[in-house]
Amino acid sequence: MKRRLNKLPIKTKIVIISVLTCLVALLLAGGVIAFYDNYLYQQRKLGEISAQAEIIASSMSASLEFHDAKAAHDYLRPLEANSQILVGAVYDEKGRLFASYSRDPEHKPPTVEPIGIELKSAEFGVSRPVVQDERKLGSVYLRSSIESLSTRLTRYTGTFLLAMAISLLITLPIAMRLHYSIANPVYARSLIEASQDPLVTISTEGKIMDVNDATTQATGVSREKLIGTDFSAYFTDPLKAREGYRRVFEEGHVTDFPLTLQHVDGRMIDVLYNASVYKDEHGRVLGVVAAARDVTSQKAAEREIQRRTAELQAANQELEAFSYSVSHDLRAPLRAIDGFSLALMEDFADKLDDTARNYLDRVRAATQRMGLLIDDMLALSRITRAEMRRETVNLSDMAKEVLAELQKGEPNRKVECKVQEGLQAEGDPH
Repeated sequence: MKRRLNKLPIKTKIVIISVLTCLVALLLAGGVIAFYDNYLYQQRKLGEISAQAEIIASSMSASLEFHDAKAAHDYLRPLEANSQILVGAVYDEKGRLFASYSRDPEHKPPTVEPIGIELKSAEFGVSRPVVQDERKLGSVYLRSSIESLSTRLTRYTGTFLLAMAISLLITLPIAMRLHYSIANPVYARSLIEASQDPLVTISTEGKIMDVNDATTQATGVSREKLIGTDFSAYFTDPLKAREGYRRVFEEGHVTDFPLTLQHVDGRMIDVLYNASVYKDEHGRVLGVVAAARDVTSQKAAEREIQRRTAELQAANQELEAFSYSVSHDLRAPLRAIDGFSLALMEDFADKLDDTARNYLDRVRAATQRMGLLIDDMLALSRITRAEMRRETVNLSDMAKEVLAELQKGEPNRKVECKVQEGLQAEGDPH
């Protein structure tokens, strides 16, 4: 049932709620009126029977004083004229039945004097004392039939059902005609005020029909002054704003349309508009609903990123120039060291022992190694512009090369090193 209600159109839901509200109000009002009327009816009947009992009691004192039962019966006989009187009885001062009247054998008077008022089903019983000179001589008891509550409720129910049917026939068409003009504006106002972003409805002529509080804060103009004015008048580029809502009418919607709102104090707010047309119940386009997302902070962050990127590029260029200059200056002494070491080995080979030649070989290897390091430093300075060359790198061999260099540097140190074979990775070996 709940799923079915959720699938119903808003118009149908509003009509159902209106009808149910009217029905509940009518039923409550009808119930109150019915029970109140029944209460008044019972009180009226009670008053009538009590008055009749008082009249009989006022004329019964002589009969009880002189114990004249026949006279008492004569006073009770006129009760036959009232079809609602079922039982009439007179009791003496000791509470014994003195005289009685019954409309039919089914209804008999109580054998013991009743006191006060009795209410049994659809019958009233009333007892009134017979007093003379402040001395109680006896009492008079009358029992009368009244229309039952169930009978009256049945009649009330039929009456109210007829009244509700007539009311629905009259009010339902009125509710269906008025719901759009009354409920929809209230519903729309609740929706647009629920949005924390600037939200505006625009007519087919480009005039502002309604705005939420976020729009008044973004423009610095009150809602009353905004309504009826040109939508494009509140942007730094009115032509672009006009182009935006015209595109919505043509295409049905726009997404992330960039504009810049201008506050009355001169502040600029960068926004992205998302808008779509809305229609009436007959499918006619009534206007555009447009919501703006404030992207001022996002734009500022993008500008900051661009600024820092430019600074980083400049720093990288300076680093590359510095590295190139340093590497160029270092290559000359390296070439001299390597050249003179080679000349020393060739010119004085007969005078050098094995240890000296080993030292010179190590000097030349170090200079060549340093040349490679300079080349790697230049490559590193260009890493931001160079393309990565991914290939399989043997990490085990690389570790062995590093250990071998360390052992050459300090041959007297005895270090046990273990390298796992076959460790590989994907990357640029340089």
